[in-house]
Amino acid sequence: MAILKDHTFLFLPNVSSSTLDFLAGLIAKEGGKVIEDVNQLDPETVVLINDSFVGEGENIIHEDILRRESDLDIDYIYDYITENSVKCVRASKVSRWLKDGQLVISKPELVQLIPTEEEKSAYENVSSDSESATDVEGTDGGERSPSKDQHEGQETPKGSDGEDSRSLETNWSKNELVIKFLDILAHRYKVKGDNFRSRGYNLAKIGIQRLPHEIESGVQAQKEVSNVGSSIAKKIQTILDTGTLPGAYESPQFEESLQYLSKCHNVGTYTARRWTNLGLKSFAEVSQKFPHELKTDWPILFGWSFYEDWSIPIPRQECSQIERIVNQELKSVDPACQVEIQGSYLRGADYCGDLDMLFHKKNCNDTTELSSIMEEVAIRLYDKGYIKCFLQLTPRICELFAPKILDRFKKCNLQAKTITPSNERIKKFYFGFQIPGSTAKNGNPKSLLLSDDQFMSLNTKVGNPCRRVDFFSCKWSELGASRLQWTGPKEFNRWLRMIAIEKGMKLTQHGLFDKNDVLIESFIDTKIFQALDQPYIGPEERNHVFKKRRSK
Repeated sequence: MAILKDHTFLFLPNVSSSTLDFLAGLIAKEGGKVIEDVNQLDPETVVLINDSFVGEGENIIHEDILRRESDLDIDYIYDYITENSVKCVRASKVSRWLKDGQLVISKPELVQLIPTEEEKSAYENVSSDSESATDVEGTDGGERSPSKDQHEGQETPKGSDGEDSRSLETNWSKNELVIKFLDILAHRYKVKGDNFRSRGYNLAKIGIQRLPHEIESGVQAQKEVSNVGSSIAKKIQTILDTGTLPGAYESPQFEESLQYLSKCHNVGTYTARRWTNLGLKSFAEVSQKFPHELKTDWPILFGWSFYEDWSIPIPRQECSQIERIVNQELKSVDPACQVEIQGSYLRGADYCGDLDMLFHKKNCNDTTELSSIMEEVAIRLYDKGYIKCFLQLTPRICELFAPKILDRFKKCNLQAKTITPSNERIKKFYFGFQIPGSTAKNGNPKSLLLSDDQFMSLNTKVGNPCRRVDFFSCKWSELGASRLQWTGPKEFNRWLRMIAIEKGMKLTQHGLFDKNDVLIESFIDTKIFQALDQPYIGPEERNHVFKKRRSK
C-alpha cells in the first residue's frame, strides 16, 4: 500500500539537492505529490524543510540563506502557514515514515516558523504599552498626538535635496511621501512579526506606485487602490495634510532591539523576535544565553563582526570593479565560463546592497561542474586576500577557513574544537569580499554596533568596506529564465508569474512550462515574454513596470 497516497508535500527551500531530490522520488513512489508552486498550497499540505535549516529546538536557522535559495515567495508561504496551521517538519522525517509504514507527525516534531503562544504573550506584554499612534486598527479611530520631543534623534526620510520630508515644502511628490511612510510601517510590522499588517502596507505601497497621477486625499486612495482600506486611508490623509505621520518615528527599546538584531546577516526576523521577546538586546547577550545557536549558525558571528561594513551600500563603480576582479580570476580557472552581476545593478541602480553573480558556461548543464569552478575561483580569491570570510563550507573551504571560525568562537567565549563542512555539493557560495588598497574613510561616521558588541568588530575604518557577494550558477539551457529570476525585482517577477498562471502556464527560474509541465522556453528571455504575449521589458525599466503599464 502506498502510505503517502493523497498527501501533498512542499520542500523548502527547494528540491535541488541530491538528498531532497531522492526524497521527492520516494514520495512519488509512495503515492504522494510534491508541489513547487505556492498556488497549489492547501491546509493539508505538509511542508518539508531541509534539515540544514532546522536547529536543535525545531526552529528555523540560516533564514537568510533559506530565503535566498528558495525559488518561492517565502513571505507568502509563512503567511499561509500561519493562517492555515500548515504542518512543517524536517525533510528527514520522510525516511522514518517509510520505515514505520505510516505518516505520523507528533507535536514535538513540528518546526516553528511562527512564535509560540508563550512568545506571542511575551511580545504583547512588552509592546502593548508602546503601541504607536499609527495603529488606527482596533481603536476608536482617533490619532494620538506625539510628544513634543518625540522625533528627536530619529532618522527622517530625506528628499533628493536632503531636506526633512516631514515638511511638504520639499521636492518630494505626494505619492513618494506616502510611499515612504507606508514602507516604514511595512518594515516596522515585519520586524514585529505581524506579517498580516506588513503585507497590507506593502500592497498599499505597491498600489500607489502603480498610479500614473498624484494622490490628493485618503478617500481618493481608498477608491483607486484596491489594497487601501479605511484605516490606511486615514493615515494617507494625515501624511498629505501634515507631511508626516504621528508615531512613525517612535522607537521604543523593544523595537530598537528587534531592528538591531534582525539587521545582522543570517539572523532573520523570526530569530530576532524570539531573542528580543526574551529580553536580549545585544549579540554578546545572545552568545551567553544561547551559545549553541551561534555555534550551529556560525555565519551569524561574521554578520556580527562585519555588521557595519555590510550595512554600507556598494557604489556602482565598486560593483564593476569587483566584477572585473572575479572575471579575471575566472578566466584563469576556465576561459569558457562567464560571470555577470544580476539584481539591482543590472537594473541600473547607483548603489547595491550586495552583489549577486551568475556563473554560466556555453552548452554546460552540469551544475556540479559549475559548482567546482565557483569553488576554485573563490579559493583563489581567498588566497589573494579578496575574500575575507566564507559563509558556507565545502570540505576544501573548511580546511582553509575553519581556523578563522574557531577564532571567532574564541573571541566571544564559545567552546568548540572542530568545524564540520556541508556533506552535500554546494551550488551557491556566500562570502565577504574586500578590495584592498583604498585610503578613503568608509561611509559610517559612527559605530552601528552597541558598545557591548564592539569587541567582535572586523569593520573597516579606513579603506573599502567588506562587501557581501554571492556566487550562483545556472544551466546553459536555462540562462534566459535564470536572468529573469535574478534580475528582479521581486514585484516584477511575481507580476510576470501571475500572467503565466492566468494563461495556464508556470514560470520559474528553470523556464516557462505549460499546464502539463512541458517546457515552452528557458534559454532566451525575450521568447518567454513573447510566449506570454507581453512586450519585452528591459532590466532598467522593470522597477517602474506597474506605473508604466497603468498609465497606458
